[in-house]
Amino acid sequence: MKAFVLSIRVFLFSLIFNSSQIYASNSSVWSGGLGVVRVDSNFKGVDNELLALPLIAYSNERLSIAGFSLEYKLMQSSFISTTLLLEPGDFYLDASKSKDVSVSQLKDRNLSIYLGPQISMNTWIGSFSAKLMQDVSLNSKGYKISANYNYSIEINDKFSVVPELGVTYNSDNISDYYFGLNSGEISGFNPYSLSETINTSVGVKAVYSLTERISFVAYAKKNFMDGKIEKSPITDSDSTAFAMLSVFYRF
Repeated sequence: MKAFVLSIRVFLFSLIFNSSQIYASNSSVWSGGLGVVRVDSNFKGVDNELLALPLIAYSNERLSIAGFSLEYKLMQSSFISTTLLLEPGDFYLDASKSKDVSVSQLKDRNLSIYLGPQISMNTWIGSFSAKLMQDVSLNSKGYKISANYNYSIEINDKFSVVPELGVTYNSDNISDYYFGLNSGEISGFNPYSLSETINTSVGVKAVYSLTERISFVAYAKKNFMDGKIEKSPITDSDSTAFAMLSVFYRF
């Protein structure tokens, strides 16, 4: 069951990316395909995951749905748009999967689901977006604020590359729930609590449209953790990576 939940997490993360950015310009579209996803763990002793997953998405002029991920456009113009988002979080721990004896004693850190508004602006120097998201799953009971910048480089009418930069502010509830250590949770370790944290990221997406209906998408992202997360006794890295290669067919 826990492995299934982790698969769902990667499934949702990849789907919201594809459904909201590849076919958003179409009036009403169902699409499906296959994706190969690699995701790093934030925690000691947990192996990186490599999964092959079926992908299904729907998008029209206002609504994009992918699994439990949802994006609804509240207002849109050629320059600015406001949307309501429902999306999964970035962190998850199945303690039983850790090869580290100490981390395997931890309570699981469950996946959080976030809800909130996003505002996006398209300019001649690129696209900017910002969102305020609240954990509605009540796992971390926290909120986060994210800002993102990307610039689309059209190589030709079939191929485009989109580099991106991002920064995310996590409230103390999120930071402490996932990376804190409660008294007595691991024998021999002192408690470790975190206040708010700020993580940054850099990524790139490449889209190749083979035909009107078939598209190939590659996506890679590197996340750089706040120093407070890096110093947590249950983590062993200052960064994580996510990569995806997928093929989509538009019905």
